[in-house]
Amino acid sequence: MLAIGVDIGSGGVRAAIYGPDGAQISGASRPWSVTPLRTDGLSYDLDATLLLQLAFDCVQRAIQRYGGPPEAVSAVSFTGFRDGLVAIDAEGCPVWAYSNLDRRRPAWWVLESELEQHARWLSGHKHPGSAAGHLAWLKEVDPLSWRRIARVLPLHDWIASVFGSEMATTPSSAGSFGVYDVRAHAWSDRLASELGLPFTYLPDVAEPFTSTGRVGTHAAAESGLSPGTLIVAAGADIHVAMLGLGALQPGDLALLGGSFWQTALVAASDGSALPSARFSEHPSSDLWVYELSSSTVGLSCRSLMQAFYGCSWREYEIQAAVAEFAERAGFHGIVVDLNEGRLQLTQRLPVASLTSREIGLMMIGSLLEWGVHSVAENVRTFMRYSDTSIDRLLVGGGVTQSRAVCDFLAGGMPLPILFARDGDSSLRGAAMCAFLGMGAFSSLEKAAEAMVPAGD
Repeated sequence: MLAIGVDIGSGGVRAAIYGPDGAQISGASRPWSVTPLRTDGLSYDLDATLLLQLAFDCVQRAIQRYGGPPEAVSAVSFTGFRDGLVAIDAEGCPVWAYSNLDRRRPAWWVLESELEQHARWLSGHKHPGSAAGHLAWLKEVDPLSWRRIARVLPLHDWIASVFGSEMATTPSSAGSFGVYDVRAHAWSDRLASELGLPFTYLPDVAEPFTSTGRVGTHAAAESGLSPGTLIVAAGADIHVAMLGLGALQPGDLALLGGSFWQTALVAASDGSALPSARFSEHPSSDLWVYELSSSTVGLSCRSLMQAFYGCSWREYEIQAAVAEFAERAGFHGIVVDLNEGRLQLTQRLPVASLTSREIGLMMIGSLLEWGVHSVAENVRTFMRYSDTSIDRLLVGGGVTQSRAVCDFLAGGMPLPILFARDGDSSLRGAAMCAFLGMGAFSSLEKAAEAMVPAGD
């Protein structure tokens, strides 16, 4: 009895097969990147069909590397980034898709404070970046595409539907629409109407760990899974990764360090204690998740590594190179300025004597220093407002694969840190959901006890 988790991430698609003891048996990944359509940094379309093919490919490679019969993989769960959605037509084909970096909205999209506060309170989402604003923009610039839309889904949920799932999302992803009432566990038809989002566009909401369908014949042929493999609802990547880290109780605090560095707290209260934080349902349903972001630290570092070195930042040990050049260049030469959410870098030292690689190191080092400072401030904020004591920070995601970045974090946190032993918390969490859906564990706590390894 095995399960496979699939993660549609901001920088790559991954799939991994797990046993019920938490051991990863095989895995595969395919990188991808989203490029802005214009130089304004606001316009990011997605090629949803390409990402679907990458998901098929990763699942197929994971099964091939496993080497056993596909029938042994009993269930599959999908997770992925939020705030990037796919609008589909009546046949389920993409009409338009945008990434979680997209900021396009109509020029008139300035919401009155009362409506904005109401939406924020209901959905837990900073809703100017939600589906309603993006679709209002599409309606204005491309009314023909707008009229073709039959449903809107988060990207990973649309991919799950192509595999054979019903057209459904989960509570942790529903907040991306900005019209989901997290306390009532239902869409708000009043808010959808006020924001101009047709109620018919909204998908069903399935609870985590429940079956939403079975893999169809076409998807089985493309992915290598056995036809009829159970598809189990999971959730958004942050929430699923928290499961993979074992963050299940009030006071559990996690840093998910991928493209976006999200600090997330499990809490018993429903969002009123810290209004500035995004909040949503924990997969256990009787708990909540508060989130504070450190922006695009991971994404920015990855872009710099590609630009200056042609490799991933997790493949390059930053700290050793920084030590080599620190005396001559110094991190103090780069100023990091956050201006209205945009990251700006200013060089204050003469650069004639520095190579491009050295300048790249300075920029990456300063980004990391700013990122660690931002995370530390978020941790302190949670420590002040949490109604449960916080005694450690769990760290998962790609940052755990670089010893240098782990050292940066360990030196700047006000709490002891427990690092995941791999960067696959979201995949492990998705596999946990799949096992729960097939009845392999009696509870989420039992699944975590069996599958979550001890950290370092």
